[in-house]
Amino acid sequence: MDLLRPRDIRFDIIVPIHNMESIYVLKAIDSVLNQSHRKWRVTIVESRASFEKTKGKWRDYVTELDDSRFYHCVEHKKGISAARNQASKCERSEYIAFLDGDDSWMTHHLRTMAEAICLSTPDTVMWWSRLGKLMVMESMMTGISEVKVLEYSPYEGLEIFTPPYYYYYFMVHPAYPSSVVVRRTAFEEIGGFDEEMIRNEDQELVMRLLHPTNENIAQFVDELTVYREPSSDKHKISAEGVDYTQILVEKYPWPEPWDKPDELDELDWQDMMDHIYETRHKNFTLK
Repeated sequence: MDLLRPRDIRFDIIVPIHNMESIYVLKAIDSVLNQSHRKWRVTIVESRASFEKTKGKWRDYVTELDDSRFYHCVEHKKGISAARNQASKCERSEYIAFLDGDDSWMTHHLRTMAEAICLSTPDTVMWWSRLGKLMVMESMMTGISEVKVLEYSPYEGLEIFTPPYYYYYFMVHPAYPSSVVVRRTAFEEIGGFDEEMIRNEDQELVMRLLHPTNENIAQFVDELTVYREPSSDKHKISAEGVDYTQILVEKYPWPEPWDKPDELDELDWQDMMDHIYETRHKNFTLK
């Protein structure tokens, strides 16, 4: 069997857009163009409302870009889940990377992910990295302003969990889409995103992908490679009063002591349970 090399990895990148300011979308696109890893294709999938509001601005931009690696389409069905699923069918590369239209990547993001993929076992179906936010900070001593990168959401407590049990970790720690790469075959086997989920769709995908019945595992890529902007409601389709967090909890109930996997040590399970129940009131608010 031939050894998989980072330079052999090709990514299909899905960029959803809904009523986003140009400065964010252009920054996202530029961050893809500036990737040191060059094997990729991009599908920009735009909501119908956004397409009509901008009068096809992003379709025209892709046309003017005149780069065959970029493709623009308009959603067929309302909702971010349906839009991402639609975009996933536009290409056939083995690895799918997600980039929200208001986030951006550091130049080494795809290269770092490709290297991680090559070091992974065949049952690894998801990779995710750290995120940061650019902040302009003024020194109290000198008054000089500097641009700093602050970690957006440190993955606290991850050391308590091992890859076969990351399913439980993601109950209380979201994996932000712009930092995630998934293996296409696994993504398609579970049917992609649940199109009934207008919010929390990314969390639901991860839970289903890594559910213990699937025997899939994820790999944490311990490097900061993504710039994330705080979520804005105007960039999202309205939840229309539905509590999608509660739906998620009902689909994936909190573990009980008797749910311990047979092969797991009692003390390790208790540590995991303690972390979940101590953390859930802080982090599990992903509406």
